[in-house]
Amino acid sequence: MDASTRILFVRPRGGKNAVFMTVDKEIFERHFRVQVIDAVWSERRPFSFVLVPLRILIGTIQSDVTFTWFAGAHAFFSVLWSRLLGKKSIVTVGGWEVARVPEIGYGLSFTPLAPIVRYTLNHADLVLVVDDSLKIQAIENIGAEGSNIRTVPIGCDYEVFKPAGPKEAVALTVGKIGKDGTRRKGIDVFMKASRFLPDVDFIWIGGPVDESTAELRALGGDNVVSMGSIPFSELLSIFQKAKVYCQLSLHEGLPAALCEAMLCGCVPVGTNLCGIPVAIGDTGFIVPVSDPKAAAAAIRKALESDKGPKARERIRTLFPIERRERELVQAVDGLTGKDVSNR
Repeated sequence: MDASTRILFVRPRGGKNAVFMTVDKEIFERHFRVQVIDAVWSERRPFSFVLVPLRILIGTIQSDVTFTWFAGAHAFFSVLWSRLLGKKSIVTVGGWEVARVPEIGYGLSFTPLAPIVRYTLNHADLVLVVDDSLKIQAIENIGAEGSNIRTVPIGCDYEVFKPAGPKEAVALTVGKIGKDGTRRKGIDVFMKASRFLPDVDFIWIGGPVDESTAELRALGGDNVVSMGSIPFSELLSIFQKAKVYCQLSLHEGLPAALCEAMLCGCVPVGTNLCGIPVAIGDTGFIVPVSDPKAAAAAIRKALESDKGPKARERIRTLFPIERRERELVQAVDGLTGKDVSNR
């Protein structure tokens, strides 16, 4: 641990429950002194629009490097204060900040936040993207200059996410829904695909189990089980039980849930977009966007395949937590000019 380097770790709403952000926080805590700020904006609490920037300012004063997940408004302040105070800044792009999916109005390029994202990406000392496709989108959709953008994939803990027990004829997807989440995550396609495979159990985790999703759930057959937010231990056990994991999205960066499911031996089925095929490679099945029948056919093939161990090995080899740890530490040391020979 280098106690002389101080990191301000800024995460958005819900970040404390995101495994991939927790992984990053723990990586930094093993090497540096870390202060965490949860940047939670709320229209019901107008003071948050003053308090969040103020907390980031104070944290930046007390730090050497700011590290911010997602290039939203909170990252704008991380970068702005860092520049004004002569500190270094790193921003990690997840996907939605640079996306442009007109059919569902998805991406910040459609919103008044686009200039803020552009400033953030162009003035951060280092921008990390989890997949090469996001650098291209940042340049084309947001107008980022791009020379400070580097690809560092998420890090997956293969000691936590691992197979346990026999697999069952279960197709699983995980995805929260919002105004664009239903189609963006392909939940509607997943539901419709279930009707072609009545003998297969379909599980959707992430949507509220109430009247707000009744219309969406009605797209599926009687073989669909909808679950809301569940404890991590329960999620892990379902990853370990399911034979197939589906990522039928219209846009993703490098989907953490897909990678975690593959580590648990799930055979992946996903669309050919962004980081999805990068994760899947030749260990699963790629399907067209918004095609429930094709998705169902691929799920059937996945259920009959023996690609689960190969899927696990792909993620363990390409995206191990050790790789991300090494590259994050090198990024910080590079910005601060520290000697990294003893790491």
